[in-house]
Amino acid sequence: MIYVRGNRNDFQAWRDEHGCAGWGYEDLMPYFRRAEDNSRGASPSHGTGGPLAVSDPRYTSKACQAFIAAAVEQGATRAGRRGPDRSRPNVSGARRPAAGRAGRAAR
Repeated sequence: MIYVRGNRNDFQAWRDEHGCAGWGYEDLMPYFRRAEDNSRGASPSHGTGGPLAVSDPRYTSKACQAFIAAAVEQGATRAGRRGPDRSRPNVSGARRPAAGRAGRAAR
């Protein structure tokens, strides 16, 4: 099972353009964090101790790597956390279109 929250801009549009008070990305971040038990530990955008076990995929096929590379070549943002600083946005927080490995939700 993959774990993807949805795109930040969609949440912002629901709040700002459609009048759904409390549904902006920042409004919901505390709930996202509380729901996660992220294997990388807690951060400003990820939580620990929640019911959803979130971790990086254990395996990435060559076909998956080729698909991501082709998408980036066509202009998509390369998404996916890399390095200790998590400087690259994950697929939920990246600018659209984006391509990368999604987290997995499994125990």
